[in-house]
Amino acid sequence: AGFGFQQSFYPARQYLSAMTVEQKVGQLIIADISSLTPAELEDYPLGAVLAGGNSAPAGQRFANMETWLEFSKDIYEASARFPANVHVPPLFGIDAIHGHNNVEGAVIFPHNIGLGAANDPELVEAIGAATGKALIAAGQDWTFAPTVAVAEDLTWGRSYESFSSNPNHIRTLGAAFTRGVQSVSAGSGHILATAKHFIGDGGTQDGIDQGNAIMPENELVDRHAQGFFGALDADVATIMASYSSWNGEKLHGHQYLINGVLKSRLAFDGIVVGDWDAHAQLDGCIPSSCSKAINAGVDMLMAPTEWKELFHSLLRNVELGEISQARLDDAVLRILNAKIRAGLFDAIPPYQRDGAGDVTALSGKNVRSLARSAVRASQVLLKNDHETLPIRNIRNISIYGDGIDDFGTQLGGWSLTWQGDGLYKSLFPHGETILDAIKTFAERDNITVAFGEDAQHEKMPDIEIYVFDEAPYAEYYGDLDKLELPEHNSELIERLIASKNSNTRKIAVFLTGRPLPADDVFEHADAVVASWLPGSEGGGVADLLFGQTLDGRPLNFKGRLPFNWPTSDACRSAECENTKFEAGFGLKFKNTVPLRAAHSTHPRGIVNIVAE
Repeated sequence: AGFGFQQSFYPARQYLSAMTVEQKVGQLIIADISSLTPAELEDYPLGAVLAGGNSAPAGQRFANMETWLEFSKDIYEASARFPANVHVPPLFGIDAIHGHNNVEGAVIFPHNIGLGAANDPELVEAIGAATGKALIAAGQDWTFAPTVAVAEDLTWGRSYESFSSNPNHIRTLGAAFTRGVQSVSAGSGHILATAKHFIGDGGTQDGIDQGNAIMPENELVDRHAQGFFGALDADVATIMASYSSWNGEKLHGHQYLINGVLKSRLAFDGIVVGDWDAHAQLDGCIPSSCSKAINAGVDMLMAPTEWKELFHSLLRNVELGEISQARLDDAVLRILNAKIRAGLFDAIPPYQRDGAGDVTALSGKNVRSLARSAVRASQVLLKNDHETLPIRNIRNISIYGDGIDDFGTQLGGWSLTWQGDGLYKSLFPHGETILDAIKTFAERDNITVAFGEDAQHEKMPDIEIYVFDEAPYAEYYGDLDKLELPEHNSELIERLIASKNSNTRKIAVFLTGRPLPADDVFEHADAVVASWLPGSEGGGVADLLFGQTLDGRPLNFKGRLPFNWPTSDACRSAECENTKFEAGFGLKFKNTVPLRAAHSTHPRGIVNIVAE
């Protein structure tokens, strides 16, 4: 594991020997861009800056690539004006967890739960590489991904960040994403990935975010460490400590697990980074003062707002011997080594690297195609009576449920904003809602589509589509007291039940971050599809509903459930026996879509179409 401590740390030691104590202490801190100006880096030699879920450059709510890249230039150049014998540039970290989900206009991929349904390591690695290239384009060095948690209780608000309830799948897919991100060249170095959150954050009691994982060590290893083993095998550069506790002890202060296990037994020699003010949850600590987390093995503290105060308090801790010189140097060596790995000591700064400013990395044809393929691969067919799917040989469709034409619902949390709220269509000029994609198919096949108020006046449509959803959320805002479809879906369920026309086929689509009990939906719908949170390429959902691409190439469902689908709130966990469908379940249909000679591009008019 790791990336060669003895060999790689030699140049880092040369930089370390030229640094002052103030420079070293500054390396231990990450500040959020909402609470600093680039000019402040002329006076404070911070180790990193980050853009939190609601942070964009210059106090903007949303920012495009050019604005992000200009900000990257500003912070780099300001840090170079700090008076020192050696310029140590700050890392620029960001939560690019399903594509570069912070940049206006960028393609956004399915959340991890959808990628877990696809369970395709090559696809996930390609998405990691695409994310790394998008970071280069916008001027960042470091993503706080992948999440390698095992969601044990689906009421947990971060369930959609978990690939699967199967630790082996998480180990494989987490390693694939890590390899993809870190394969992207950044000058002489590479973009950095982060495995998170160490450890057991998906196993907290009752699915409470930042809660307490109560279990013996062998269970912690067998279920919750596997994703970290995979990331270590893939040479992950950084690991983020968890807000949560293990058997009552907060992970940010857990000497045994961080120093004893991760750094010593597993030989991890990268950076252990803290989460957003998580050090302040330790006894005796506050956001502006905490030597305990540093001594427990956390190398960089994320202090989004009180970073100046933390800088001065850590400096006092070192001067008083409360943080030893050896521990300070160990942390700084790890940070310097990661910066070397990221190419930050190159003569060419991040904002001038090859690929910086490349808009095609964010929204070009290739990345859109990759995202649409990921959406297709993530769809899970749970029911298909009467050969309702694929949609074919019909005249009209009625569609109910606003989520089918809403990017916030389609993307979920961590999408331009922390909670994924307040979004509108013009923010995604290269994206496509599921409704718009269905209309494109309908126009091709001369099908009438009625949506919303118009749909309510259709008496006997051939197809009715009902879209059940969760409003977007992130972290503890998504914690549930009870596992059930949100109340705003009740009217849709009533309409589905009341639809009695035997000639109308009814399709239910779930846009959710987790499987949710919905027996009435399964009973009354002819076909049911789990679409999860598919991202900005809603056309991938429409492709599977119609069973083909727009040019007539046949498609079929590949996705399999990454978690059990529960029958009731009493069945929240991977081990629950009272399930509607077990993890791994998924149907296919007999694809009878006719191949269209009109779409052939062969010079002799021969159609040669292969199903995916």
